[in-house]
Amino acid sequence: GRCGCAPRANFWATFSCFLFFFFFKQKTAYEIKECDWSSDVCSSDLTVAARARAQNEAFRKYAVTGRPLVTLKSAMSLDGKIATASGDSQWISGEESRRQVHALRGEVDAIAVGSGTAHIDDPLLTCRLPGARRQPLRVVFDSEANLDSDSRLVRTAGEFQTLVFVTDAAPADRVEALRRDGVEVARVQALRGRVDVNDALGFLGSREIPILSLMLEGGPTLASSFVAAGAVDKVMTYIAPMIIGGESARTPVAGEGFNMISEAVELYRMTHTRVGDDVLITAYTSKDEW
Repeated sequence: GRCGCAPRANFWATFSCFLFFFFFKQKTAYEIKECDWSSDVCSSDLTVAARARAQNEAFRKYAVTGRPLVTLKSAMSLDGKIATASGDSQWISGEESRRQVHALRGEVDAIAVGSGTAHIDDPLLTCRLPGARRQPLRVVFDSEANLDSDSRLVRTAGEFQTLVFVTDAAPADRVEALRRDGVEVARVQALRGRVDVNDALGFLGSREIPILSLMLEGGPTLASSFVAAGAVDKVMTYIAPMIIGGESARTPVAGEGFNMISEAVELYRMTHTRVGDDVLITAYTSKDEW
């Protein structure tokens, strides 16, 4: 179940996915070879092909690894702050950016937050656009099962699927209380006192209906765990035209960080898009596509 391979029950789905992308890539390669590079039509076709590959990147990663594509999403000020020193963060990004994030929530299979963000922000983690057809699995990384029964995540667990990852440090009574409230609870391995990110990703990929895409929405501690584990595939950062300042104001990634610039996580295939007054930067941690 957690060996890093696609589950046996999903063999044919994975095999069909492989065949589709094999022939798709062969066809794309042929079109590139035969293309007249001076033609505008050629450029347009290649753009469509690139978009098609981007739309299916989660399927391709799952077919290879049996684990979801992980996107680290954040919104910050121009000086790299996601909240003020007092913790106020509503709203750094503009209305158009927030609307786009809700659309993203309707596309990904799961959204994750850490226990700190769940407590401080009390998020709902749903797509609240009119006519939303699907909602993501809401995931909380909460090693000691501290999620409050009065939180919006727990109170709406009967309506929206909610999963909490805990470790052996979580008391049995808290775990049972969450389950009585309709929350799915999964015990996974611990790493330095926190939920082991890789074990959790293996669990998500081995579900009966596997999770193919996971978007991290906060906070800095959870982000640092994923970065340290080398588990982030894609980064989406909304940058707002404001300066917050403050030494104690939070940044998107916490933790110990890297001692040397040479150790830092490099990003590739970077693009930038204007979203209202904000700028969205999208990049990947790998030079190559899945």
